[in-house]
Amino acid sequence: MVRTQIYLTERQRHELAAIAYTVWKKQSELIREAVDRLIKEEASGKRERLYCAKLPGSGKIARIFPISEQLVPNGIGADHG
Repeated sequence: MVRTQIYLTERQRHELAAIAYTVWKKQSELIREAVDRLIKEEASGKRERLYCAKLPGSGKIARIFPISEQLVPNGIGADHG
């Protein structure tokens, strides 16, 4: 394993400690499990991509929003200029 330092909010730290106490696991183990779930979710194609769309009549303002890859096959609409 590789040692990694992360920053949590006070609320996250408190909730994580409470869960760890309840399920009799170390906080680090819970974090690793959460990372594993995220990796598995990403690999299964559930990830959302960010797309950029220019607002009508303005080349200066762009908006970034998530769209499910399942709704946009092959990345259609990924580049709007």
